[in-house]
Amino acid sequence: MHKALAQHYEDTPSVTLWYPNQLEAYRSDRFTGFTKQPTDGGIIANQVGYWGYTSVEPASADDTSGEGGGMGAGGWISIAAAAIVVIGGGGFLISRRKKSDDRE
Repeated sequence: MHKALAQHYEDTPSVTLWYPNQLEAYRSDRFTGFTKQPTDGGIIANQVGYWGYTSVEPASADDTSGEGGGMGAGGWISIAAAAIVVIGGGGFLISRRKKSDDRE
């Protein structure tokens, strides 16, 4: 089996005629050092494996403040809790209103 696989690897022609244009987005202001394949103008994410990410480092060691442009996890949790309270309160009021209509 190993001989057959080796022969197939050596004797089977494989000609790549073109590579599709890959659209990749990453935060170059936060990360640097991505390994591209091929090296000149290659891709990062669609390699065979995770090799494009093994050499990534933060772009600046001085920027450890953690200040991003967005809202933190606490803010999103607060919004979710407020939404649950509003929805729950609305449901409670609607159920109370239906019960009071039935009594009359």
